[in-house]
Amino acid sequence: MAAPHDKAALQHSTASPHAFFDPLELEFFNASNSSGATVEPSGTEVFVGSVIATIVSCSLSIIGALTIIFTFIFFKEIRTTSRGLLVFLSIADLITAASLLYGIIGNFQENCLACQIQSAFVCFGQTSSFFWTTSVTVYLYLTIVKADITLAGKLQRYFHAFSWGLPLAIVIIAGSLDGLGYDSSNTSVRWCWVYLENPHYVFWMLFTCKFWEFVAYIIIPLLCILMKVHIYKQRRRRRPSTLMIQTDTMEALVRINRKLLFIPTVFILLRIWGTLRFILYLADSPVVSDPTLVTLHGIGNSFQGGANCILYCLLTTKIQQKLKESFLYLFKCVPCRNTSADPNDSPWDRNKSKCSPCSPCCLRKKTFVHVKSLDYYDKLGAGESTKLLDH
Repeated sequence: MAAPHDKAALQHSTASPHAFFDPLELEFFNASNSSGATVEPSGTEVFVGSVIATIVSCSLSIIGALTIIFTFIFFKEIRTTSRGLLVFLSIADLITAASLLYGIIGNFQENCLACQIQSAFVCFGQTSSFFWTTSVTVYLYLTIVKADITLAGKLQRYFHAFSWGLPLAIVIIAGSLDGLGYDSSNTSVRWCWVYLENPHYVFWMLFTCKFWEFVAYIIIPLLCILMKVHIYKQRRRRRPSTLMIQTDTMEALVRINRKLLFIPTVFILLRIWGTLRFILYLADSPVVSDPTLVTLHGIGNSFQGGANCILYCLLTTKIQQKLKESFLYLFKCVPCRNTSADPNDSPWDRNKSKCSPCSPCCLRKKTFVHVKSLDYYDKLGAGESTKLLDH
């Protein structure tokens, strides 16, 4: 027969199934199941919508970066130095998006080795992307404003050393000193970045990303403003009544001027949300966990590759033409079933007869006329830089 205090304990345990759980564990269990969000202990709630939006953004960024790389490989006409720099920037964006996607899907809950490795790739990709974006802007400045293509070409080896070597050194130093790891989504969106249990976590946040981001905020807009001022002066000096080439020049200057505005604007609009969360976290503000801000942070940090693809591929005439030709050739040039070939025809004629007269593959040479871009600096013999902006 059980003792009275044993009966009381048994009745209490039967009536309240939560009696076996610690109060802190109960709070975490109830929070994670009532709101539909992923809640980490002493961390930031990451709702399903934020996760889905970030996954989509990462996927689009990967597709965009691969598009830039493949267009450079398969389209020989656009293989310029400036486009080559853009390819290296796309590789950095590809590393960033892939590592962020791995961190989001992995949903790490502790400072494990996989979390630290993913954090290292994120830090390397993001800092390399900052440096390559700055390098591309410097290259454009030297070729547009200074008109010194020789100097710009010689700086390429330094661009590689700066944009690959420095991020690698940063990652090695931070990883060896336990600066990378799990951050409970307080400064991320389910991916790993800086280990917040490290007493010097603020320094590691600045050292691995934010300091270089602040520097890019200054250098990139400043150089773009200087280029816009230079182009404005060039437009003021040109008289439309001189030569026909001047009309082409003015049109090219307008297009280049517009894209120079996009470069710093897109960069800041994508990166500002992570910077804002970084500042709010240091200020211990509850707004750092706002779902809208978390979603914008996830999209902004991961969509750089997609934004570059839109700016430098989908909004450039020559790449649009090349992509259009490729898609029509691959997907619309299909044999017609109701056409027959004359056995006396030559192999070339028999090949032509497989397509109907109205098929895009038969009309390809007639309908697709190669349109040369009206590039001001091309006409002056210094078109290496603006092929990135105007083609």
